[in-house]
Amino acid sequence: MTIDWHQSPLDFQIHLSTLMITKSHIMITQVFLAAAIVATGLSFTPNDCPSHLPRDRYLVVHEDKCYQFWIKQEEEIEDAKNYCENNGGELARVKTKSVNDFIISMIGHYRHINAKVWIGEYFYTDFDGFRWDDDDESKITYENFEAADQAKYDNDCIFMDIRLGKWFTHDCGFDVEHLYKHNFVCEYPVATKQNHNMEKTLCPKSTRDEYQKVYDNKCYRFRIEDGDYKNLRKAQYECEVDGGTLAMVKSEQVNNFIKEELRDTYMDLWIGLVVTMQSATTEYVWIDKSSFNTSSFQNFEKGGYPGDCVSIDSSGHWHDDYCDREIHYICEYPASNTTEKPTNSYVF
Repeated sequence: MTIDWHQSPLDFQIHLSTLMITKSHIMITQVFLAAAIVATGLSFTPNDCPSHLPRDRYLVVHEDKCYQFWIKQEEEIEDAKNYCENNGGELARVKTKSVNDFIISMIGHYRHINAKVWIGEYFYTDFDGFRWDDDDESKITYENFEAADQAKYDNDCIFMDIRLGKWFTHDCGFDVEHLYKHNFVCEYPVATKQNHNMEKTLCPKSTRDEYQKVYDNKCYRFRIEDGDYKNLRKAQYECEVDGGTLAMVKSEQVNNFIKEELRDTYMDLWIGLVVTMQSATTEYVWIDKSSFNTSSFQNFEKGGYPGDCVSIDSSGHWHDDYCDREIHYICEYPASNTTEKPTNSYVF
């Protein structure tokens, strides 16, 4: 069997693969990692993860947890731990075989089969065995230590060797001269429906409906209902009425968030990017007059119309568009817990 490393993360979770990689061969055992999700009726996506996390290919949901894979960056365990905790999570605690196999599969998908990743800290007591060093100091009931790692009774950090599919330990005491640097995996709880509703209370009251989402301290309202068709000027006016503006997609993370929300919708929507009215050349400006230049994030795709406004499609691509075209649109509002104030100065 040939492994297609270009499959989506979801394909790896659902269809294939516990990877047991040894020095001499790769043995693949087919498992259905989604069985538990189907059985319990749970169905989470990255949009159920904490809203401040980037919606990119390295944020993946497994069962009822969000996992963020840092595989292009190596850190000492304290730095890795601090990163996860500062973002509201913790280093991944691999408490089941399902999670163990999931992490190996995902890192194989990212084509980093030689990686070693921090997965947490632990301690050992003679009377109670191994316990995770987390808030509840839960007992380690599943473990996958390399049999030859006799130092596990004295050390306090765990890393996973992806090639061998085994855990190894390391002394992470502050007096250790040479601390290892490894990749790492952060674990976060998925946001419950109650959390989403609490987040929505930060948005303007008049905008709260099923089409509103909160991401990175901003409220986004997707005007995609039947009849929600406006040209760009009228769309901008509708957003301004509630204290907002057309969405300004200034980062890849925001673009990915919008793309995920529009999945399977097959529509075009206005965003707040236009050709500046003061220039005879094709120079873009955000609708709040903030600058847009060659160093700015952009996701233009060839095609569309030779217009002076910009729309985004359901695959996250941008297109020049006729400003008078009547299509759906996305409004953006600052959340009430931010210091950001809406501007009263717009292009139109």
